Amino acid sequence: WSIAGCGDGDDSPPADMGTAMDMNADPDMGRDGDMGMARCEGPPGLYVDGSCTELADGVRPYRPRFQLWSDAAEKDRFVRIPDGTTIDTSDPDRWVFPVGTTFWKTFSRGGRRLETRILTKTSAGEGMDSWTFETFGWNLAQDDVTQVGVNGLQNVLGTTHDIPSREDCLKCHASASRDVVLGFSAIQLGEANLPLTLDDLAAASEMSQPVSLSSAAVPGTTVQRNALGYLHANCAHCHGGSAPQVGLNMELVTGLSAVCDTNTYLTALMADDTSGSCVTPGAPAGWVGAAKRVEPGFHLMSAVYLRMAARGNADQMPPVGTEDPDALGLSAIQAWIMGGI
Repeated sequence: WSIAGCGDGDDSPPADMGTAMDMNADPDMGRDGDMGMARCEGPPGLYVDGSCTELADGVRPYRPRFQLWSDAAEKDRFVRIPDGTTIDTSDPDRWVFPVGTTFWKTFSRGGRRLETRILTKTSAGEGMDSWTFETFGWNLAQDDVTQVGVNGLQNVLGTTHDIPSREDCLKCHASASRDVVLGFSAIQLGEANLPLTLDDLAAASEMSQPVSLSSAAVPGTTVQRNALGYLHANCAHCHGGSAPQVGLNMELVTGLSAVCDTNTYLTALMADDTSGSCVTPGAPAGWVGAAKRVEPGFHLMSAVYLRMAARGNADQMPPVGTEDPDALGLSAIQAWIMGGI
């Protein structure tokens, strides 16, 4: 595999892409030498040539139904699936993408673009060996980007936003199940009001086996769904799949009809339908004294909540990509623990 912007393979910034100083240059709102309108050189492949607003042919915006917390950064996501190809959806929870698939994710603060990450499927198969990762930083004028090297970049354009290092990229994407992509799956596209849905992919014949919206429904009450979806988006890339870290699995999967059958209830609450209730004492967390993974009615004795609230030490979760706790996310998890369970 290659990570060219979350760091390229030789541990050095690209020689021909400018320097990080370009991202702190004075805005240049002038015209090109031919006196035409100034051109914008955006992230490769995302926009039509010379523009930073008009999407290139075949590029579509999308939004996951459950959001990953990134310190309140605004995020715009785009995908291009090559014409005539299909996603292997034979396992509806473990998609494998065709060669040439490209994902872009742009992070902004206050409407100013700071960073665009690009994932491109470059060879057949699945996993890290089949993808290249690139990261680009925007300049102040918002008309040019610079590829960033292996060490990332701190406090882009005077904000607290950090472009991740190669090591930090790997911590999330290398642990993702099968094909490294996060946020583009049956569960994440399984809602009718999204910009791009399972029905849209099916209508375009872009899935090898269509996955219905109903099969991707998340069971439970609104409070339960909000909590389960938040944990899925923010935790399941490590706490999910066939070998979830510390045996705690918070990944949502398709085809469930009861909240008791979700991985979170089974591994954080030790759900047991045979007892007549799926809420029984949580498994020991191995952290913060007597705290359980989830202790119904006691959010301050629940390791899931406490670790979400921690920052700046080894206890914080997620361990990378965030410097500030997510107040709304904590509120959703607290509501669930304190009564929604």
